[in-house]
Amino acid sequence: MPRVSLCSYTYNDAALLHGLLASVPAWSVRPDEIILLDDGSSEPFILTESEQALPMPVKLLRHEINLGFTRAKHNCISAASGDCIIALDCDARVTDDFLEGCLAVLRNKSVGMVGGTASSPPTDDYTSWYAYAFSFGAEKAEGDDAKAVKCEKTPEKALCAVTAETLETSFICGYTFALRREVWQEVGGFSNFNKALLEDSYLSDAIRARGYTLQTLQKPIKLMRVLTRAALCRRYWKWGLGYGWLDSVITAGQSLPQALGHFLNSMQSRCRSIEENRLTPIFYYYEMLILLHTLLEFCNALGPQGHLPPTAGQDLLSAVQKHLVPYPRLWMLLKSDLLQARALPLQPSVAPAASNRAALATQCDWQPMLVFFNYFQAGQILHYLEKEGVPLILRDDREVTPDFSVY
Repeated sequence: MPRVSLCSYTYNDAALLHGLLASVPAWSVRPDEIILLDDGSSEPFILTESEQALPMPVKLLRHEINLGFTRAKHNCISAASGDCIIALDCDARVTDDFLEGCLAVLRNKSVGMVGGTASSPPTDDYTSWYAYAFSFGAEKAEGDDAKAVKCEKTPEKALCAVTAETLETSFICGYTFALRREVWQEVGGFSNFNKALLEDSYLSDAIRARGYTLQTLQKPIKLMRVLTRAALCRRYWKWGLGYGWLDSVITAGQSLPQALGHFLNSMQSRCRSIEENRLTPIFYYYEMLILLHTLLEFCNALGPQGHLPPTAGQDLLSAVQKHLVPYPRLWMLLKSDLLQARALPLQPSVAPAASNRAALATQCDWQPMLVFFNYFQAGQILHYLEKEGVPLILRDDREVTPDFSVY
C-alpha cells in the first residue's frame, strides 16, 4: 500500500477546514499524513485538540501574507512526502471510499490524475441549486449523460453525473484530485504557472501533455460552500471567461457579437436546458443577472481603457431599464445584486483615440445582447419573476447564511 498525503488549504475558511478534518477518520483508507496550509488568514488557523490527536501526523504551514490560491496549492502539495497525494479544497467532502477508489485507479501507471463528480448542493437555496444544475465551478467527465433527480428547488429535474465506474476526461476540476507524487514532480506542480486561478486547467493540460490520461471516478463530491449571487457572478466572470480573454478581444479587433458570441451561446444553451428539463423558472433570474454582470464588467474593463464608445455603459443600462420598467421589484433586485457583485456603479469611461477605428471603439449596439429579454417577456417569465420569483429569492436571503471567501 503506497503512503498517502492529504493536502488542503484555507484562507479565512477555518470552519470548512475543521469540517474536512472531522470527516477523515471515517474514510476506508486513511492518509498517512495531513499537510495543511493557512494562506495568510486574518485569524491564523489553529488545530483543535481532537485534530492534534488524529492517528496520523498533521503538519500546519502558514503564509504570513495571502499569496493566492495557486501558490497556496503549490506550496502545500509540494510539502507532501507520500507516494500518492489527494488534494482537497477545504469545502470539498468525499465519500468514505473515495480515496480507496482513487488509489485503485492510480495503480495504472498510464493514469496521471483522478477526480470525482459533483453531487447535490450543501443547502436548499436557489443559488446552490442553480450552480449544481449546471455544474457551475465543476466539471462533468466527457461522455457523461444527464440523469434526472428530484429536489424541492427544481420540482421536475436537475442535472448530475452518471454511474460508470470511471470515465476518461480532458480536464479535472481542482476542488478534488489525486495523483502520484512522481507525476506532480514531473510536471513541476504550478512552478511555471503564475495566474491566481485556472490552475486546474494548467495542471490537466500539463499532465496530458506528458502522455498520461485523466480519469473521473464516478463517486460524488459535495461542495459545502454556500455562495451568494454576487459571488456566483464574480466566479463566472473570472472563471467562465478566463484570463487573457479581454486582451485577445482587443488584439483581434472583434465586434461586440464576435467578442461575446461564446458567452451568449452558453447562456442560450442553459436557457434551453431550463425549458426542456422543466427546471424552476427562477433560474432565469440567474441568467439575467449573469448576463448583465458580464456586460457591465465588459464595459468596466474596456471603457476606462478607451476601447468602447464613451456612453456604452450608460446606453446598456438605459436599454435594460426600458425592458424592465413594468417590473420594478425585479429591476430593484437586479441592481442590488449588481452593486453587491461590484459591476455597478459603472467605472468612468474614456473616449477612444481618434485613430482607434476598431469595431468595439466605434459601435456598441446592445440589442443583439438583450434579445433574451424579448424571450423572457413573451414567455411571461418577467411577469412570474416580478410576482412570485423575487419574493422567493428574498426569502432565501433571509433564511440562508452564505460563507463565501476567496477560496
